[in-house]
Amino acid sequence: MSESSFISKLGSSASSIKVVDNIFHKFHTLNNEDEYFAIKDGIKLIHESMPESIHCPSEISFKKDIKKSEKYELYYEQEKLSPWIEAYWITGQQLFNLGLTILEQQKILFKKNFCFVDARPSNYWLGQNIGKLVDLAGIKPI
Repeated sequence: MSESSFISKLGSSASSIKVVDNIFHKFHTLNNEDEYFAIKDGIKLIHESMPESIHCPSEISFKKDIKKSEKYELYYEQEKLSPWIEAYWITGQQLFNLGLTILEQQKILFKKNFCFVDARPSNYWLGQNIGKLVDLAGIKPI
């Protein structure tokens, strides 16, 4: 039997997330192709330098949004990571370690004219001490 739930949110990009059988199906509305390439290339850059700090998608696609002529849709899938730990449950030391991870990732992105627009603990899987980025649409061109 498949488990399914659906949420929508606003942030660096409007998104809808559906969970089916422990797979997150994430849909993000982007303003232009440059945002897609920043996300795609940013994932690759972080994965090459700090593979343990990013949850890479198993599938990623990009297309023009037919409903909104000037917008684009990014879709990607990620396996659900367990256990999910809320940001307010972590210790000061874990928060410090996560902060170091975010700064290192930001430095990697910045060298290629990319950046995070909403790096925060809730965008990371906190089941490991350094955190693992799960909200990939927060990578944007500078």
